[in-house]
Amino acid sequence: VYLGLAVASMVAGFAVLAFFTPRFVRHLYHVMQSGDRVNSVMAINALSFFKPQDFTSRMKDMLQSDIKRMIRKNVIISLGFSKQRHAIELIRDQFDSEKEEVQIAVVEALKATNDYEATQFIVNVLLSQVNAITRRVRLNAAQVVAMIYGKKAIPLILNGLEVDNPRTVANTLEALSFFKDRSLGHVFERFLNSKVPRIKANALIGLAQFRHSREQAYRELIAMVQGRDSGNVAAALYAIGVARLKAALPEVYALLDSRMGSSVMIRRCIAYALTQLNEERGEQLFAELIVTTMDPIHKRDLLNLFSQLDKSTRFDVIQSVCQVYRDQPAFLHMALSVISDKEFDFYEELVFLHCLTHYEYIDYQPLDFGAETEACENSSLAQKVV
Repeated sequence: VYLGLAVASMVAGFAVLAFFTPRFVRHLYHVMQSGDRVNSVMAINALSFFKPQDFTSRMKDMLQSDIKRMIRKNVIISLGFSKQRHAIELIRDQFDSEKEEVQIAVVEALKATNDYEATQFIVNVLLSQVNAITRRVRLNAAQVVAMIYGKKAIPLILNGLEVDNPRTVANTLEALSFFKDRSLGHVFERFLNSKVPRIKANALIGLAQFRHSREQAYRELIAMVQGRDSGNVAAALYAIGVARLKAALPEVYALLDSRMGSSVMIRRCIAYALTQLNEERGEQLFAELIVTTMDPIHKRDLLNLFSQLDKSTRFDVIQSVCQVYRDQPAFLHMALSVISDKEFDFYEELVFLHCLTHYEYIDYQPLDFGAETEACENSSLAQKVV
């Protein structure tokens, strides 16, 4: 009897669902195109669950229209749950974007497809055979590949070392270092004599992970710093930061006080190394560079390093900017301009900066955050201002 009631209930449930789903889907499409950002995103996510037959074509129309980045990102991610083959091609086409968050969304969407060709595209991003606009995009690709295949991905990634392109080789070595596999030691050692600073430094990042070769990596990196070749010094400082070699602190501070330490390129690498080594001076240097870097190329390189800090550290840097330059609105204007660079996804950091400056009633032109502007006045983040 109970089994019969259960079956009857299921049949009735499916009948109700079949009757109301088409109407609900039409309503979701209406909400999706309403222009309201929050409701549009919720509708898109709901539609990715129902997967109506015209879902992919409707999402394609959305991507071809002039939509906000947050909506575009959610459309891309939702397509990853579509079972239609041409959805993958549509996702890949979106990688040709000048926005970091869009490229990251493409990687996440391709991961969700569980498709071999989609995974191959992610590997190509990792190896720089497809142009990722920031290093953080490649790092996301590396994490996805490691998540899908674990150490079984290593043979696939090793192919990047056979490519006649120094950038690809350097990125491959950095990706291999994520696995912390001792059997890769001899692979890293092969590139210790490379004339390309990034290749040598990234090989040393790999060796610095193992107890038996950490001292060797330290000596080699210190030698690169002391050699005073700017390319070697910059690459070595990045490696010291990634490998978190505390023993190198005296050399980093000595470099900061030297003539070479006044170079913008070297100074931002020192800021990265010191910050990664949990030195407050590193955050202060980042704050200084954020408000004084004018050249577009130097600014992009600075933000690339800034993006690789963990989120809480980036927030600390933003707070340092507000503390040091609270009485100098021109510098705060510069910080807002730099952090709002459209190529990078610093939305939360930008809201935080806006909260801190707004809370202090500093005289500057408020950014258009919509509802977030009112919300940040009472935000706990704002209470962190000294």
